[in-house]
Amino acid sequence: MSEDTARIMIETLIGELGKLGLKVLETKIRRPEGVAPGTRFSEKDIAIVISITRPVRVTVDTFLYRNRIIAEIMEIEGKGRLSQKQEEWTAIVAEFYQIILNIQRVLGAPTYHLFVSAPAALTFALGAVLGLNYDVHVYHWFEEINDYREVVVTSRKLLG
Repeated sequence: MSEDTARIMIETLIGELGKLGLKVLETKIRRPEGVAPGTRFSEKDIAIVISITRPVRVTVDTFLYRNRIIAEIMEIEGKGRLSQKQEEWTAIVAEFYQIILNIQRVLGAPTYHLFVSAPAALTFALGAVLGLNYDVHVYHWFEEINDYREVVVTSRKLLG
């Protein structure tokens, strides 16, 4: 796939995400900061950055740049604090699912790089939506080293 075709697909995805009318989440797609103009991006790598409890964009940008992971970045942020209402949490999971469906429809089967700052219960529910249907490289922030580490790659291979 050419760079132009990949860019058109990403632009299409941006338009599709804009049509979702998300109520609880804000989402946007962008290239990582600090990458030289003209750098070739893979049309098959998407970094999903979910910031619910704290913003993590800057640390993720630094990690991706330092590790030469050249992926389009899908930023998903919560709109305000989470309430104790189950409906709000369910809405976040439903909106996340719609985002994934749109990515799959436009881009096919990309490799995901997942960075999440959210309550454990919400993170579990988001993982349930992804299931083992996609190749997802999951990263965890370790305070003691002040950096991310890849902790698991999900796929059907985990089932044995």
